[in-house]
Amino acid sequence: MLFDSVRNVKAEVFEDVFDFQSVAIASDSNSGVPLFIPRQDTSAFRNIKDGRGRNRRDPRDMISLGVLAPDGHNKIPDGFKLAIFIQRADLQNHPYVQSAQRQARGEARVIYTGPVQRRALNPGRHRPLRIGSSVGHYGISAGSIGCFCAHRDGGGIGILSNNHVLANTNKANIGDIILQPGRKDGGKRRDIDSRVATLFSFEHISFDVDARNLVDCAFANLLGGVEYDGAAAYCPTSNRQWPVKSKPVQLIAGDAVWKLGRKTARTDGFIVATDIDNVVVAMGSGTGQRLARFDNQISIECTTEHFSQGGDSGSLICASDGSPAALLFAGTERGGSTGFGLTYANPIETVLDVLNLDIHTGS
Repeated sequence: MLFDSVRNVKAEVFEDVFDFQSVAIASDSNSGVPLFIPRQDTSAFRNIKDGRGRNRRDPRDMISLGVLAPDGHNKIPDGFKLAIFIQRADLQNHPYVQSAQRQARGEARVIYTGPVQRRALNPGRHRPLRIGSSVGHYGISAGSIGCFCAHRDGGGIGILSNNHVLANTNKANIGDIILQPGRKDGGKRRDIDSRVATLFSFEHISFDVDARNLVDCAFANLLGGVEYDGAAAYCPTSNRQWPVKSKPVQLIAGDAVWKLGRKTARTDGFIVATDIDNVVVAMGSGTGQRLARFDNQISIECTTEHFSQGGDSGSLICASDGSPAALLFAGTERGGSTGFGLTYANPIETVLDVLNLDIHTGS
């Protein structure tokens, strides 16, 4: 199918099979496509809400839809398929999945992922601050520095990462201290040398059943005198570095990407699918775990290892030439076509527009 044809099929599945409704989006949104949420006056809404409350999730909370090239690498104009991501193996034969396959007239692929969870845990203290280094709000364990940015309305340079890394999943206050390294890696709130930034802004994550989150992101201004290197991603274990550019790029299924993060350092992979909607992510831990739905996401995998693991949250995902493409925020431990799990990321242009930032690579 053509790319737009897959988008149309995806819309039909959400409306006809899931009983979701389309919602209006702002005219300046760069999504460019309609978004869908459960209708509040339907059994779909009630079942999803009740399922989350009883920890018995409705199947619609475990099925995501996106745009996929047939083999993950094919870029022919009419070679796209509907991607059906399932978080539980027994959903393979569920009526929703079978109906989605019929709607796509066989031009669909079912991909088992396992549960989708946030990626929150390159440990160590790094001065100057470096892309991929351990970082975090003083109330969380640790995540990764994605890159460095400047606010479009002026002001200082700061750190870009996830809301759940820098803003403690909505719990933080503007002005809270950010540590490098993160607390799990030895950073201490009372240690002046661990304090590198203060929280400036974050996009609130909604856990409502009918919410449509697009990003998990936050920005923290560097404190005076804190040095940084925004022009390259540096791996201390291998003593290698890779240039990072300032201009974002939009990629499609099959494109090669790489990232440098706190847990798994440099990994290389490829984009599995784009425009993925209804990615329901488990956020938090233990009894405090909650579910949040994300739309318009990107999925990535690696053929030889995990592309990401817990602690890589906030990593910047780049094209082969170092152009920024996405912000890593969640993933699965297994599944996908390679068995190494899938990584999920927000398109970087959406992140930058929401926070009103530009990527900054100079010193």
